[in-house]
Amino acid sequence: MRGLRRFVLGTAAVAAAVAGLAWLLGGAPALAPALAGAGLAALAQLGMGWLLAVRLFPGQLLWVYGLGMLGRMVLLGLAVFVLVPATDLAPLPFSLSLVAVLAVTTALEPLLLAPAPAAPRGRAAPVAAPDQLMPR
Repeated sequence: MRGLRRFVLGTAAVAAAVAGLAWLLGGAPALAPALAGAGLAALAQLGMGWLLAVRLFPGQLLWVYGLGMLGRMVLLGLAVFVLVPATDLAPLPFSLSLVAVLAVTTALEPLLLAPAPAAPRGRAAPVAAPDQLMPR
């Protein structure tokens, strides 16, 4: 559960940072499309992460990561080729913020979803010397 909380907080922080950077670079006209792109990416990332990692494939991180990548590509295609033409959003700030949030959260996924290290209990097992690992 701690990894899921880190994932939610990390995704929200990345989306806020990307939207803030878009506002700094593009000014007020870029803010609404950047917020839309960053928000859509964050919601999709969290929704896909929850659906795949918690409901469908718990403990099978390779399936989660692979299907998540496929979902991100489908989201990007639908957003750029369907959502942008159907709305009045500026395509560049929307698309760049969408891609930035998806890329950064994908790169941070292993850190954000990593389980917390287990607390050590008792004495550690002795480590074998290298010559004891391989018989001669």
